[in-house]
Amino acid sequence: VGNHKGFIRAISDMPDALTRGQGQLEKLMQRCFISDLEIWPRIRKDVQDCLRDEEWQQDVRQISLELPQDVKDIQAHILNIVQSTLVQLQKDPNLDLGHLQVRDSVSPAFEAELRQAI
Repeated sequence: VGNHKGFIRAISDMPDALTRGQGQLEKLMQRCFISDLEIWPRIRKDVQDCLRDEEWQQDVRQISLELPQDVKDIQAHILNIVQSTLVQLQKDPNLDLGHLQVRDSVSPAFEAELRQAI
């Protein structure tokens, strides 16, 4: 699944906050189905021109999609399986799963960390 038409253009007063924590930016990209990322500094001419343009308007759109009940059920079952698996793996004294949690399981970084721990 990919977002071939959509993109996000955003301004942040705290851009370094996007890189704090475990894959915050990666999570945002996954939630928006965006696979490519470009980060431009405000000093870049294109960014400055856009900010100075009088016709430029902030356009914020939030779209919420309701999942069908069958999909919600499948999602819940998958998360239960991941949770049960993590509980079983945490019982092994030879494994250090660190901070791995179910909520992080949608991230490719989760898989890499889990593989490294195992």
